[in-house]
Amino acid sequence: MRRLITAALALPVMLALAAGSAPAASYPTKPITLLIPWPAGGITDMIGRTFAKVLSDILGQTIVVVNRPGGAGTIATSECIRARPDGYTTCITAAGPLTTQPHLSDLPYSTEDYIPVIHLGNNPIVLAVRADAPWPDVRALLSHVRENPGKVRVGHHGAGSFGHLGLIRLQQDAKITLTPVPFAGAAPAVTALLGGHIEAIAVHPGEVWAQAEAGKARVLAVFQAKRNSRYPDAPTFREIGHDIQAGVFNVVLLPKGTPPEIVRTVHDAFKKGLESQAYQDFAREFAYEIEYLDQGAARKKIAACLEQNGELIRMLGLPTKK
Repeated sequence: MRRLITAALALPVMLALAAGSAPAASYPTKPITLLIPWPAGGITDMIGRTFAKVLSDILGQTIVVVNRPGGAGTIATSECIRARPDGYTTCITAAGPLTTQPHLSDLPYSTEDYIPVIHLGNNPIVLAVRADAPWPDVRALLSHVRENPGKVRVGHHGAGSFGHLGLIRLQQDAKITLTPVPFAGAAPAVTALLGGHIEAIAVHPGEVWAQAEAGKARVLAVFQAKRNSRYPDAPTFREIGHDIQAGVFNVVLLPKGTPPEIVRTVHDAFKKGLESQAYQDFAREFAYEIEYLDQGAARKKIAACLEQNGELIRMLGLPTKK
């Protein structure tokens, strides 16, 4: 009788556990929403749409790409983090909403509120000049800057952008003084460079590719760990003695509390996507640096970048959250 009573008491618990594990075991059974924090046509949007096609085949479900721009990427990132933790809402976000905006704005999330499922890669910053600039390489440019502090103006995406922060790191490490000039995006910065209004720009590889191809601009160096495939002759700053990197990395997020089985399924699907020919072709075309990091390594990178960017933002005196 005692065994019967114990079994009867245990039955509801067993049924609840079975019911809770069934959705995770069968995931996915319906379309998955993939949030993109920026408008259509940007690099993160193109990454998302490339993955959407690949993941549909891998997971056997439609991946619905939803662009939710605004708040410097924090609106879609917040929506993803606050979504029901069932794996049917995810997002591909970038470094800004995770490592710079937390210092600049009061956000409804912290690093403890999301799971960084997988790190996909980096869209680095390159340093470029006009094709007719008097400096044959980056060493010559840095020597000129040392002899003429503050005279070289370098355009970037805006105060607190990764191009801006990369220039600040370069100044600190090389002990030089540049004059960073903010623009409302890469296009006006490139126009100013070609018009002779500034001497250099710090932008993403694809944003100066057309001018480099047309013989109007030259990339002198890249802010990344290895040489960029589009500009194989341009050294990394590490190669010339300055171990600095700058760029926007992309991470796939899921809300905290998502079952481990679902997290693993999403991770494995994106990892296969990274290895697909479609994604390899995309990365090659846009000079995007594929870099796989698992959840643990991605979390460490986010934490390190969050701390480092906070120090630079405070040093620059940018208005921070109250």
